[in-house]
Amino acid sequence: MNNVIEFPKKDADTIMCRECKIRPATRLCDYEDGLIFDAPDENGIKRPIQKSLCSKALCDKCTHKLNKKDYCTEHWNLIKEEVQKDGK
Repeated sequence: MNNVIEFPKKDADTIMCRECKIRPATRLCDYEDGLIFDAPDENGIKRPIQKSLCSKALCDKCTHKLNKKDYCTEHWNLIKEEVQKDGK
C-alpha cells in the first residue's frame, strides 16, 4: 500500500494528465477505491481511518464530472456499468 506513484512530468513543477499525457493535470480522480486501516488495536481489530481514492492526475478535458466530483475514464466506465445494472 506504500507504493509511490510517479507522474509523467513536463518540467520539474508540472504534473501531466495520466489519460492524454499532453496537458497539465489540474484535477485528481475522486473514485473511492477502498479504505485505509489503522494498525490493529490490543484486540487485533483494524479500524478504517479514511477512504482511499484513485487520485489519478487528470486535465480538464479528460475528467468526467458527476455530482461535483472528477473521475478517470476507467472509473467512469465502472460507474456507468453500475448505473446500467441498477436500471434493469
